Amino acid sequence: MLCRLRLRFCSILKKADFYEKVHAKAMEYLAAGVKQVWVISPENRTITIYRSATNILAFPEDSELVSEDLFPGFRCHLSEVFKNPAQTAR
Repeated sequence: MLCRLRLRFCSILKKADFYEKVHAKAMEYLAAGVKQVWVISPENRTITIYRSATNILAFPEDSELVSEDLFPGFRCHLSEVFKNPAQTAR
């Protein structure tokens, strides 16, 4: 089962993005009042959730993504998120 989730903002990293640039942008969104910033890295197969400058959680591909404070009951195994679309079509 593929996880589906509506987010108001989500950042997907590209190879050219540097950690400092992404971190600074996440801090900008948080300063503007966004409750969480989700950064998706297809290359590293991780999702990092920024809640504040000191509350940052990284979820690797073999973990379950949880965001109870914004989405009570939401759980999604990241292997589903990073699954190759060609594998799903089989």
